[in-house]
Amino acid sequence: MTTYPNYSIVGCQTGRGPNGEIPLRLNIRDLYNDHKDKWALYILALRLWYDKDPSDALSYFQISGIHGMPYVKWNGEEIKMNGKQPTGYCAHSTVLFPSWHRPYLVLYEQRLQQIMLEEIIPKIPGATEQAKYKRAAEIFRIPYWDWASPAKGTSQSDILEWLPPTCTEATVKNPIPGFDSEIHNPLHRFVLKGRDGKKTMGDYGVGGLHVDATKIVDYGKCIGLSRCPEDPYYDDKEEIQAENQKNPGNVKVWQEDWPEKWRDGEIKSLEVYDNFTSEMSWLDPNIPRPQHGVAENVHRMFSYALNYVDFATNGGVPPKGADLDRGQWFQSLEAIHNNIHWWVGGTYNGHMAQVPVASFDPFFWLHHANIERFYCMWQFMNPDKWFEDRTEILTDATGVMLDKDGNVVEDEKQAARVTVSPTTPLAPFKGKDGQFYDSNQVRDHTKFNYTYPQLQTWNYPSRHVHMAALLKEINQKYGGHRKATLGNKTEAEGLEVVINVTFTKFLFQGYPFNVNLYLQYGDQKVPKTDFIGQVYNFSAPASRGSTEVCSNCTRLQGKDAKCSAQLVISQLLPYFKHYPGAGNLDVNDRDQVEKFLKERLYVKIFATSGREIAPNNKSQLVTVAVAHDKVKYNNDDCKLPQFHAFSNFPSLAGDIANLLCCGPGALVLNATGAVLGTLNEAGKVLVDGQLKSLDELNNLKPKEFFDQGRQAAGQFITTALGGGRRDDDNNNRGSGLGGLGGGLFR
Repeated sequence: MTTYPNYSIVGCQTGRGPNGEIPLRLNIRDLYNDHKDKWALYILALRLWYDKDPSDALSYFQISGIHGMPYVKWNGEEIKMNGKQPTGYCAHSTVLFPSWHRPYLVLYEQRLQQIMLEEIIPKIPGATEQAKYKRAAEIFRIPYWDWASPAKGTSQSDILEWLPPTCTEATVKNPIPGFDSEIHNPLHRFVLKGRDGKKTMGDYGVGGLHVDATKIVDYGKCIGLSRCPEDPYYDDKEEIQAENQKNPGNVKVWQEDWPEKWRDGEIKSLEVYDNFTSEMSWLDPNIPRPQHGVAENVHRMFSYALNYVDFATNGGVPPKGADLDRGQWFQSLEAIHNNIHWWVGGTYNGHMAQVPVASFDPFFWLHHANIERFYCMWQFMNPDKWFEDRTEILTDATGVMLDKDGNVVEDEKQAARVTVSPTTPLAPFKGKDGQFYDSNQVRDHTKFNYTYPQLQTWNYPSRHVHMAALLKEINQKYGGHRKATLGNKTEAEGLEVVINVTFTKFLFQGYPFNVNLYLQYGDQKVPKTDFIGQVYNFSAPASRGSTEVCSNCTRLQGKDAKCSAQLVISQLLPYFKHYPGAGNLDVNDRDQVEKFLKERLYVKIFATSGREIAPNNKSQLVTVAVAHDKVKYNNDDCKLPQFHAFSNFPSLAGDIANLLCCGPGALVLNATGAVLGTLNEAGKVLVDGQLKSLDELNNLKPKEFFDQGRQAAGQFITTALGGGRRDDDNNNRGSGLGGLGGGLFR
């Protein structure tokens, strides 16, 4: 790898206004519509960056690879923590999640501007044109994609307006003189431009990735990125035939062009919208749809009284006590972030869905620029909230204690300690002094000379006025249920209902999985579906074969790290009356709502391979609790709603024993996440020569469907996870996760 030993990450230190105004990271739609020169530079610079030698540390390929594969030391950077040489740079499910990604985005932004100033501007003919584009480059900052803001409608033009501009177009016009007038669109997809006879990502260290205990998706065969691919193009003919024999209700026909499609990549960006809006896809099209759930989750994240750790990471599960009882801590920036990765990647393991290859998708950077925006906004609202040192014993993935050199020890006094703190180095990102940044040093984002439109402090006479404007935007943009509850009233009180999920991050030995949630509709029609939402465990194994690739993952696995997430369903309550048999349900009566949910709620857990999972439930490795609260809304847009303390419905307090549904072929796991066997048609699994029930093995009693028309053997769609196109009863376009994605039966 070509390295740059003295390369420091300082951000784009150009473009300040005469009164200290900081250049803005704009909404990508605004950048496209209103800043044509900056947009043109952005697209051309990104295109030129893609074509850099993948062996160069400053290439798009290598900078993207910091996030995972090819698992190399970026720019030769090494770091020792507590005497042990760590592997990988992963900060997921830790308090460092938002602060680590901050300098990562700064590096991306800095590199793009560097290409603009050094490789584009000098080649533009004419001093006037050069000066115009130079000024645009100096004030350029990377755009964000506000995926939480609902689309204006459901027409294709509305969807295209919601998606990043031009992302469905393979080529785009380039207005900058001195370069080709039409170029391959970098927002459509990344395509590797190899060197020295190397052609695929595998030639540069990207390889196969286990997505369950037996299934490998080989990203090394790719030269191009996939986003919501329509089929499992990575499967060979024999694999498809074997799956068809196991699942006759979900027959797939292998096509000769599948290997080529996987190599080149398939882009189905319109399906991304389907995945965001797949709740209650049975809903009559004449009934206005509820606001998509991610907007409500974002609204709660800003409304709750969260401490820094609970806000920052899905790994911040608190101890027993008041914070736990309050119930707000389930909501976090990282948990929201995780679902976006799944919805953009799609059912069949598009790159964004998998940690080690996610950052090759240009959507990754747009997504994280939005996550960073929410981080900056929350910091503005909570300037005094931060985190403290936390020290743990160093262990391997099985929980065995280790000393500083990685040797097994039995005496706790000899074991090494791992400290995660505001001074933990954020490798591999170095500043001017040649030292790694830490969270304290990047706490103020403005040191990197960027901010967001919502944080232009110079436009407000006081912090109080600025805060009011920010709260107004949060309420108006993400508080759809608030608006619907208030109607024309000055104040309103309503029943708030959320589903709180906890899980052991390495429940499935590090393989990612979805906890999917459903309400039985009960009409026995197809392909009506019960899907109401999901929680994605954005994870990867700590090791690749026998080689550790992520020491943070090893540490998390060794301590049986728990993660949490919250799914807001309050916005769905008004639609419960449309369910068959709902009668005169009062959705503000908590007892009636509890009874309705108890009768209809069920859970399925899917690996990203499409296989269902039956976890060990003897130690509650997964919990799904439905909680309620009374919330007060005020029609003053500058006031956030008032929440109190959530309480679990007594009959839905967390145990999944009677909520989980499993079909034939489900992978039955033991307490360590290893596969005991697969569920047969009779709901049993063969272990040590004996057929045993899930109740015997894992303390699970699979929920019975009252919708009997769906129970026929072989009717399970084991690959139904989201991202694929679905047609409804009238052959109209439908929602990915709610039909083929999340629909369980055909």
